Amino acid sequence: MTYLGWKVRNLRHRLFVNFQGKLILHSIDQGVLNRRQLAKFLIEEKLSADVNMKITRKNFEDMVEEIIDLVPTENREIYYVPSRFVDGRKMSCKGILYDNYCNNRKKFIKLGLIQKGHKM
Repeated sequence: MTYLGWKVRNLRHRLFVNFQGKLILHSIDQGVLNRRQLAKFLIEEKLSADVNMKITRKNFEDMVEEIIDLVPTENREIYYVPSRFVDGRKMSCKGILYDNYCNNRKKFIKLGLIQKGHKM
């Protein structure tokens, strides 16, 4: 979330005010970042207001930037790689954030919270 180019609430603050977030920050301080737990936190944060929300490429890229700001030594490709063409073939999106998003959508469909035909 930005306002005139400034981050209104940075990731460290959002983690600090949340119980699971505090565990993630502690793991970062200990040098043993649980990437899946961090991805889960970010995706659940995005979907908490609206399970039908489509997380866009820009949203994923913004989340990756926040992660890199928090842990500069992290490799962004672990978290999100957008779809692209390689040798004339389209390669699908991938990464921990994207996988978590897709898994949550599957759960929502199974629970009847969203319709199967609702495009991501």
